[in-house]
Amino acid sequence: MQAVSGKGGKKQYTPRDVIASCLLMSVYNDGSPGEIRARNYATHLFGAAQYAQACGPNCLDPERPFDQKVLMWVRFQSLFVCTAKRKKFFWEERRWRDKEDRFPPGGSRDWFPLLVPLPGMLERSDPFLKKYASTSARMQQVFKLCVELDSYRERLLSWVETDFAGRPGIAAITDPENFDFEIEEHCFITTSSTFPTFHVFVNPAHAMRCIVSWILALISDCTLLRLIRTYPAATTYLNRSFREIEQKAYFTASDICKSVYYYSVLNSLAYAHMLFVFIDLAKTFFEEYGAEKEIGWCQACLIATKLRIERPSKDENGKGSTRRRGTLCRVGDLLGAFERACRYRSGPVVRPRECDPQLIEGG
Repeated sequence: MQAVSGKGGKKQYTPRDVIASCLLMSVYNDGSPGEIRARNYATHLFGAAQYAQACGPNCLDPERPFDQKVLMWVRFQSLFVCTAKRKKFFWEERRWRDKEDRFPPGGSRDWFPLLVPLPGMLERSDPFLKKYASTSARMQQVFKLCVELDSYRERLLSWVETDFAGRPGIAAITDPENFDFEIEEHCFITTSSTFPTFHVFVNPAHAMRCIVSWILALISDCTLLRLIRTYPAATTYLNRSFREIEQKAYFTASDICKSVYYYSVLNSLAYAHMLFVFIDLAKTFFEEYGAEKEIGWCQACLIATKLRIERPSKDENGKGSTRRRGTLCRVGDLLGAFERACRYRSGPVVRPRECDPQLIEGG
Protein backbone atom coordinates (compact mmCIF):
# COMPACT_ATOMS: atom_id res chain seq x y z
CA MET A 1 0.00 0.00 0.00
CA GLN A 2 1.54 3.29 -1.08
CA ALA A 3 0.91 6.26 1.16
CA VAL A 4 0.77 9.85 -0.02
CA SER A 5 1.83 12.81 2.07
CA GLY A 6 -0.97 14.86 3.47
CA LYS A 7 -1.04 18.00 5.58
CA GLY A 8 1.64 18.13 8.21
CA GLY A 9 3.56 15.28 6.55
CA LYS A 10 1.02 12.69 7.76
CA LYS A 11 0.59 9.61 5.62
CA GLN A 12 -2.74 9.28 3.87
CA TYR A 13 -4.15 6.39 1.93
CA THR A 14 -6.45 6.45 -1.03
CA PRO A 15 -9.73 4.49 -1.13
CA ARG A 16 -8.00 2.18 -3.62
CA ASP A 17 -5.37 1.35 -0.98
CA VAL A 18 -7.95 0.67 1.72
CA ILE A 19 -10.09 -1.55 -0.51
CA ALA A 20 -7.07 -3.51 -1.73
CA SER A 21 -5.91 -4.01 1.88
CA CYS A 22 -9.34 -5.33 2.88
CA LEU A 23 -9.22 -7.80 -0.02
CA LEU A 24 -5.77 -8.97 1.03
CA MET A 25 -7.01 -9.53 4.58
CA SER A 26 -10.01 -11.47 3.27
CA VAL A 27 -7.74 -14.08 1.67
CA TYR A 28 -5.30 -14.27 4.59
CA ASN A 29 -5.29 -17.73 6.13
CA ASP A 30 -3.42 -18.07 9.42
CA GLY A 31 -4.47 -21.64 10.12
CA SER A 32 -7.43 -20.65 12.27
CA PRO A 33 -10.42 -23.03 12.55
CA GLY A 34 -12.82 -22.99 9.61
CA GLU A 35 -15.51 -20.93 11.33
CA ILE A 36 -13.02 -18.15 12.13
CA ARG A 37 -11.60 -18.25 8.58
CA ALA A 38 -15.09 -17.89 7.19
CA ARG A 39 -15.75 -14.88 9.40
CA ASN A 40 -12.41 -13.38 8.37
CA TYR A 41 -13.17 -13.83 4.66
CA ALA A 42 -16.75 -12.57 4.87
CA THR A 43 -16.01 -9.68 7.26
CA HIS A 44 -13.14 -8.16 5.28
CA LEU A 45 -14.73 -8.69 1.89
CA PHE A 46 -18.06 -7.27 3.04
CA GLY A 47 -16.13 -4.37 4.57
CA ALA A 48 -14.38 -3.73 1.25
CA ALA A 49 -17.73 -3.68 -0.53
CA GLN A 50 -19.30 -1.32 2.00
CA TYR A 51 -16.30 1.00 1.92
CA ALA A 52 -16.35 1.08 -1.89
CA GLN A 53 -20.07 1.85 -1.78
CA ALA A 54 -19.47 4.72 0.66
CA CYS A 55 -16.65 6.18 -1.44
CA GLY A 56 -18.59 5.93 -4.69
CA PRO A 57 -17.73 4.43 -8.09
CA ASN A 58 -15.08 7.04 -8.87
CA CYS A 59 -12.76 5.56 -6.23
CA LEU A 60 -11.73 2.85 -8.73
CA ASP A 61 -11.04 3.36 -12.42
CA PRO A 62 -11.55 0.28 -14.63
CA GLU A 63 -9.23 1.84 -17.21
CA ARG A 64 -6.31 1.27 -14.83
CA PRO A 65 -5.20 -2.40 -14.79
CA PHE A 66 -4.76 -2.60 -11.01
CA ASP A 67 -8.07 -0.88 -10.32
CA GLN A 68 -9.85 -3.15 -12.77
CA LYS A 69 -8.52 -6.28 -11.04
CA VAL A 70 -9.51 -4.94 -7.62
CA LEU A 71 -12.94 -3.93 -8.85
CA MET A 72 -13.63 -7.25 -10.58
CA TRP A 73 -12.50 -9.15 -7.48
CA VAL A 74 -14.66 -7.25 -5.01
CA ARG A 75 -17.54 -7.24 -7.50
CA PHE A 76 -17.64 -11.01 -7.97
CA GLN A 77 -16.55 -12.28 -4.55
CA SER A 78 -18.76 -9.93 -2.54
CA LEU A 79 -21.81 -11.17 -4.47
CA PHE A 80 -21.47 -14.49 -2.62
CA VAL A 81 -20.83 -12.81 0.72
CA CYS A 82 -23.77 -10.42 0.36
CA THR A 83 -25.99 -13.36 -0.60
CA ALA A 84 -24.81 -15.32 2.45
CA LYS A 85 -25.31 -12.28 4.71
CA ARG A 86 -28.60 -11.42 2.98
CA LYS A 87 -27.53 -7.81 2.58
CA LYS A 88 -28.03 -5.57 -0.45
CA PHE A 89 -25.20 -5.80 -2.97
CA PHE A 90 -23.64 -2.43 -3.81
CA TRP A 91 -23.44 -3.31 -7.52
CA GLU A 92 -27.24 -3.12 -7.65
CA GLU A 93 -26.94 0.67 -7.73
CA ARG A 94 -27.07 2.12 -11.24
CA ARG A 95 -23.94 4.24 -10.76
CA TRP A 96 -21.91 1.06 -10.18
CA ARG A 97 -23.61 -1.01 -12.88
CA ASP A 98 -22.68 1.64 -15.42
CA LYS A 99 -19.08 0.49 -15.00
CA GLU A 100 -19.91 -2.82 -16.69
CA ASP A 101 -19.50 -1.09 -20.07
CA ARG A 102 -15.88 -0.35 -19.20
CA PHE A 103 -14.97 -4.00 -18.58
CA PRO A 104 -13.68 -6.23 -21.40
CA PRO A 105 -16.63 -7.45 -23.51
CA GLY A 106 -17.80 -11.01 -23.00
CA GLY A 107 -20.35 -13.24 -21.33
CA SER A 108 -19.65 -11.93 -17.84
CA ARG A 109 -20.40 -8.33 -18.76
CA ASP A 110 -23.80 -9.28 -20.16
CA TRP A 111 -24.58 -11.91 -17.52
CA PHE A 112 -23.44 -10.43 -14.22
CA PRO A 113 -26.04 -7.62 -14.02
CA LEU A 114 -28.75 -10.31 -13.95
CA LEU A 115 -27.38 -11.68 -10.68
CA VAL A 116 -27.01 -8.57 -8.56
CA PRO A 117 -30.63 -7.99 -7.33
CA LEU A 118 -30.82 -11.20 -5.25
CA PRO A 119 -29.01 -10.12 -2.03
CA GLY A 120 -31.25 -7.04 -1.81
CA MET A 121 -34.38 -9.15 -2.28
CA LEU A 122 -33.20 -11.53 0.45
CA GLU A 123 -32.70 -8.59 2.80
CA ARG A 124 -36.19 -7.31 2.01
CA SER A 125 -37.71 -10.76 2.60
CA ASP A 126 -36.27 -11.26 6.08
CA PRO A 127 -38.58 -8.84 7.94
CA PHE A 128 -41.61 -10.60 6.42
CA LEU A 129 -40.23 -14.00 7.43
CA LYS A 130 -39.57 -12.86 11.02
CA LYS A 131 -42.74 -10.85 11.65
CA TYR A 132 -46.08 -11.32 9.94
CA ALA A 133 -47.17 -8.54 7.58
CA SER A 134 -50.28 -7.47 9.44
CA THR A 135 -51.37 -4.55 7.26
CA SER A 136 -52.74 -4.47 3.74
CA ALA A 137 -49.88 -2.25 2.54
CA ARG A 138 -47.21 -4.62 3.87
CA MET A 139 -49.06 -7.61 2.49
CA GLN A 140 -48.93 -6.04 -0.96
CA GLN A 141 -45.19 -5.57 -0.50
CA VAL A 142 -44.90 -9.31 0.18
CA PHE A 143 -46.83 -10.18 -2.97
CA LYS A 144 -44.74 -7.78 -5.05
CA LEU A 145 -41.54 -9.33 -3.67
CA CYS A 146 -42.78 -12.82 -4.52
CA VAL A 147 -43.36 -11.75 -8.11
CA GLU A 148 -39.85 -10.26 -8.24
CA LEU A 149 -38.27 -13.48 -6.94
CA ASP A 150 -40.25 -15.55 -9.43
CA SER A 151 -39.20 -13.30 -12.32
CA TYR A 152 -35.57 -13.30 -11.13
CA ARG A 153 -35.36 -17.09 -11.41
CA GLU A 154 -36.97 -17.09 -14.83
CA ARG A 155 -34.51 -14.52 -16.18
CA LEU A 156 -31.52 -16.48 -14.88
CA LEU A 157 -32.68 -19.85 -16.20
CA SER A 158 -33.63 -18.33 -19.54
CA TRP A 159 -30.12 -16.88 -19.81
CA VAL A 160 -28.56 -20.25 -19.01
CA GLU A 161 -30.69 -21.98 -21.64
CA THR A 162 -29.58 -19.42 -24.23
CA ASP A 163 -25.96 -19.77 -23.14
CA PHE A 164 -26.21 -23.54 -23.57
CA ALA A 165 -27.76 -23.32 -27.05
CA GLY A 166 -25.63 -25.14 -29.61
CA ARG A 167 -23.03 -26.08 -27.00
CA PRO A 168 -21.46 -29.51 -26.50
CA GLY A 169 -23.89 -31.88 -24.87
CA ILE A 170 -23.66 -34.45 -22.12
CA ALA A 171 -21.47 -37.18 -20.66
CA ALA A 172 -23.39 -40.37 -19.90
CA ILE A 173 -22.26 -42.87 -17.28
CA THR A 174 -22.93 -45.60 -19.84
CA ASP A 175 -19.90 -44.33 -21.81
CA PRO A 176 -16.92 -45.06 -19.53
CA GLU A 177 -14.44 -43.60 -22.02
CA ASN A 178 -15.81 -40.16 -21.12
CA PHE A 179 -14.56 -40.50 -17.54
CA ASP A 180 -11.16 -40.17 -15.89
CA PHE A 181 -10.94 -42.81 -13.16
CA GLU A 182 -8.04 -41.05 -11.47
CA ILE A 183 -10.54 -38.37 -10.43
CA GLU A 184 -12.37 -39.29 -7.24
CA GLU A 185 -15.72 -37.82 -8.28
CA HIS A 186 -15.63 -39.65 -11.62
CA CYS A 187 -15.05 -42.94 -9.83
CA PHE A 188 -18.13 -42.31 -7.72
CA ILE A 189 -20.61 -40.90 -10.25
CA THR A 190 -20.13 -43.86 -12.61
CA THR A 191 -21.29 -46.21 -9.84
CA SER A 192 -24.57 -44.38 -9.20
CA SER A 193 -27.71 -44.26 -11.34
CA THR A 194 -29.13 -41.19 -9.56
CA PHE A 195 -27.86 -38.88 -12.30
CA PRO A 196 -27.16 -40.87 -15.48
CA THR A 197 -25.93 -37.86 -17.49
CA PHE A 198 -23.76 -34.83 -16.72
CA HIS A 199 -23.20 -31.42 -18.25
CA VAL A 200 -20.24 -30.75 -20.51
CA PHE A 201 -19.38 -27.05 -20.59
CA VAL A 202 -17.41 -25.19 -23.25
CA ASN A 203 -14.81 -23.79 -20.86
CA PRO A 204 -14.45 -22.82 -17.17
CA ALA A 205 -16.05 -19.40 -17.75
CA HIS A 206 -19.12 -21.04 -19.28
CA ALA A 207 -19.26 -23.51 -16.38
CA MET A 208 -19.00 -20.68 -13.86
CA ARG A 209 -21.79 -18.68 -15.46
CA CYS A 210 -24.12 -21.69 -15.43
CA ILE A 211 -23.47 -23.00 -11.93
CA VAL A 212 -23.58 -19.57 -10.28
CA SER A 213 -26.87 -18.89 -12.06
CA TRP A 214 -28.26 -22.20 -10.79
CA ILE A 215 -27.04 -21.52 -7.24
CA LEU A 216 -28.68 -18.10 -7.07
CA ALA A 217 -31.85 -19.37 -8.78
CA LEU A 218 -32.09 -22.13 -6.16
CA ILE A 219 -31.69 -19.66 -3.29
CA SER A 220 -34.28 -17.40 -4.92
CA ASP A 221 -36.78 -20.26 -5.28
CA CYS A 222 -36.27 -21.45 -1.70
CA THR A 223 -36.82 -17.91 -0.41
CA LEU A 224 -39.97 -17.68 -2.51
CA LEU A 225 -41.18 -21.02 -1.11
CA ARG A 226 -40.53 -19.78 2.44
CA LEU A 227 -42.62 -16.68 1.75
CA ILE A 228 -45.45 -18.74 0.24
CA ARG A 229 -45.52 -21.01 3.29
CA THR A 230 -46.07 -17.91 5.41
CA TYR A 231 -48.34 -16.11 2.93
CA PRO A 232 -50.18 -18.80 0.87
CA ALA A 233 -52.23 -16.19 -0.98
CA ALA A 234 -49.05 -15.09 -2.78
CA THR A 235 -49.55 -17.91 -5.32
CA THR A 236 -52.53 -16.00 -6.75
CA TYR A 237 -50.04 -13.40 -7.99
CA LEU A 238 -47.76 -15.99 -9.60
CA ASN A 239 -48.11 -18.20 -12.65
CA ARG A 240 -47.28 -21.40 -10.77
CA SER A 241 -48.19 -23.20 -7.56
CA PHE A 242 -46.00 -24.01 -4.56
CA ARG A 243 -45.48 -27.52 -5.93
CA GLU A 244 -44.52 -26.24 -9.39
CA ILE A 245 -41.97 -23.84 -7.92
CA GLU A 246 -40.58 -26.62 -5.75
CA GLN A 247 -40.29 -28.88 -8.81
CA LYS A 248 -38.40 -26.15 -10.67
CA ALA A 249 -36.03 -25.86 -7.72
CA TYR A 250 -35.51 -29.64 -7.79
CA PHE A 251 -34.40 -29.48 -11.43
CA THR A 252 -32.06 -26.59 -10.61
CA ALA A 253 -30.47 -28.50 -7.72
CA SER A 254 -30.08 -31.49 -10.07
CA ASP A 255 -28.30 -29.28 -12.62
CA ILE A 256 -25.85 -28.24 -9.91
CA CYS A 257 -25.11 -31.91 -9.23
CA LYS A 258 -24.73 -32.62 -12.93
CA SER A 259 -21.92 -30.04 -13.03
CA VAL A 260 -19.68 -32.29 -10.94
CA TYR A 261 -18.36 -34.15 -14.00
CA TYR A 262 -16.86 -31.00 -15.51
CA TYR A 263 -15.86 -29.14 -12.34
CA SER A 264 -13.92 -32.10 -10.95
CA VAL A 265 -11.74 -32.18 -14.08
CA LEU A 266 -10.52 -28.61 -13.54
CA ASN A 267 -7.07 -28.75 -11.96
CA SER A 268 -7.60 -26.06 -9.36
CA LEU A 269 -8.34 -26.27 -5.66
CA ALA A 270 -10.47 -23.13 -6.00
CA TYR A 271 -12.98 -25.03 -8.15
CA ALA A 272 -12.86 -28.00 -5.78
CA HIS A 273 -13.68 -25.85 -2.75
CA MET A 274 -16.49 -24.10 -4.62
CA LEU A 275 -17.88 -27.44 -5.75
CA PHE A 276 -17.94 -28.62 -2.14
CA VAL A 277 -20.00 -25.57 -1.11
CA PHE A 278 -22.40 -25.94 -4.03
CA ILE A 279 -23.05 -29.67 -3.59
CA ASP A 280 -23.62 -29.11 0.12
CA LEU A 281 -26.24 -26.49 -0.80
CA ALA A 282 -27.94 -28.90 -3.20
CA LYS A 283 -27.96 -31.53 -0.44
CA THR A 284 -29.73 -29.08 1.88
CA PHE A 285 -32.43 -28.55 -0.72
CA PHE A 286 -32.90 -32.28 -1.28
CA GLU A 287 -33.30 -32.72 2.49
CA GLU A 288 -36.17 -30.24 2.44
CA TYR A 289 -37.63 -31.80 -0.70
CA GLY A 290 -37.42 -35.30 0.76
CA ALA A 291 -35.33 -36.77 -2.07
CA GLU A 292 -33.53 -39.57 -0.22
CA LYS A 293 -31.69 -40.92 -3.25
CA GLU A 294 -30.33 -37.50 -4.17
CA ILE A 295 -29.31 -36.82 -0.55
CA GLY A 296 -27.22 -39.98 -0.52
CA TRP A 297 -25.66 -39.04 -3.85
CA CYS A 298 -24.63 -35.62 -2.50
CA GLN A 299 -23.18 -37.12 0.67
CA ALA A 300 -21.04 -39.56 -1.32
CA CYS A 301 -19.98 -36.85 -3.76
CA LEU A 302 -18.88 -34.60 -0.90
CA ILE A 303 -16.70 -37.43 0.40
CA ALA A 304 -15.16 -37.87 -3.07
CA THR A 305 -14.48 -34.14 -3.42
CA LYS A 306 -12.95 -33.98 0.05
CA LEU A 307 -10.63 -36.88 -0.85
CA ARG A 308 -9.56 -35.06 -4.02
CA ILE A 309 -8.85 -31.86 -2.11
CA GLU A 310 -6.67 -33.79 0.34
CA ARG A 311 -4.91 -35.89 -2.33
CA PRO A 312 -1.29 -34.92 -3.11
CA SER A 313 -0.72 -33.93 -6.73
CA LYS A 314 1.90 -35.21 -9.14
CA ASP A 315 5.09 -33.26 -9.77
CA GLU A 316 5.92 -31.44 -13.02
CA ASN A 317 7.17 -34.67 -14.61
CA GLY A 318 3.99 -36.54 -13.71
CA LYS A 319 5.80 -38.68 -11.16
CA GLY A 320 5.70 -38.98 -7.40
CA SER A 321 3.59 -36.51 -5.52
CA THR A 322 3.85 -33.01 -4.22
CA ARG A 323 1.73 -31.00 -1.87
CA ARG A 324 -1.06 -29.25 -3.76
CA ARG A 325 -0.78 -25.51 -4.03
CA GLY A 326 -3.26 -23.59 -1.96
CA THR A 327 -5.77 -21.18 -3.42
CA LEU A 328 -6.47 -17.54 -2.71
CA CYS A 329 -10.15 -18.12 -3.46
CA ARG A 330 -12.00 -18.28 -0.15
CA VAL A 331 -15.52 -19.04 -1.38
CA GLY A 332 -15.03 -22.47 0.16
CA ASP A 333 -14.98 -20.80 3.57
CA LEU A 334 -18.70 -20.06 3.09
CA LEU A 335 -19.55 -23.74 3.55
CA GLY A 336 -22.94 -23.89 5.27
CA ALA A 337 -23.51 -20.13 4.99
CA PHE A 338 -26.42 -20.57 2.55
CA GLU A 339 -28.14 -23.37 4.47
CA ARG A 340 -30.73 -21.20 6.22
CA ALA A 341 -31.83 -19.78 2.88
CA CYS A 342 -32.81 -23.24 1.63
CA ARG A 343 -34.65 -24.49 4.73
CA TYR A 344 -38.05 -23.73 3.23
CA ARG A 345 -39.94 -26.58 4.96
CA SER A 346 -38.16 -27.18 8.25
CA GLY A 347 -37.55 -23.50 9.00
CA PRO A 348 -39.83 -21.52 11.34
CA VAL A 349 -43.01 -19.99 9.94
CA VAL A 350 -44.47 -16.85 11.50
CA ARG A 351 -48.24 -16.68 11.88
CA PRO A 352 -50.60 -13.74 12.29
CA ARG A 353 -51.79 -12.93 15.79
CA GLU A 354 -54.74 -10.65 15.43
CA CYS A 355 -55.32 -9.38 11.91
CA ASP A 356 -58.01 -9.24 9.29
CA PRO A 357 -58.66 -12.77 7.88
CA GLN A 358 -58.96 -11.19 4.43
CA LEU A 359 -55.26 -10.29 4.64
CA ILE A 360 -54.38 -13.94 5.14
CA GLU A 361 -56.42 -14.91 2.10
CA GLY A 362 -55.00 -12.09 0.01
CA GLY A 363 -58.14 -9.98 0.11
